[in-house]
Amino acid sequence: MPGKMRTQLLNVPVESGFRHTLRIYTFDYLRDPSIMPASRIRVFDLGTDALLVDEPILIYGSDVEGPSVYATAPYSNAYASFLDKYDALRGHSKVRVELESNFFKFWAFITVANDVTQEVTVITQ
Repeated sequence: MPGKMRTQLLNVPVESGFRHTLRIYTFDYLRDPSIMPASRIRVFDLGTDALLVDEPILIYGSDVEGPSVYATAPYSNAYASFLDKYDALRGHSKVRVELESNFFKFWAFITVANDVTQEVTVITQ
């Protein structure tokens, strides 16, 4: 059974005026029907470590449904404006985003674009 994988993305600005896209690349995907994939996203206030968001997130390992047993290349998952739906982030300036999966090995990063200057910052593990 694959072990859990967890990663943290630090110092993510959540004030108004920024756009965020979360990208998760899964790899070493091995279909095992005995394991039900379960992944979570958690968001913590960077200053106080208070838990602001804790919910499941759907991560795909392949776009092929059926008998494939492994992935031939990393599979891309992208979630544009993924932080916009969380009212709990209002009033916070920076957060830590934690991702966890019981099934997939993955690499993740967040791109943060400034709405005024269009400058992009990449936050990675």
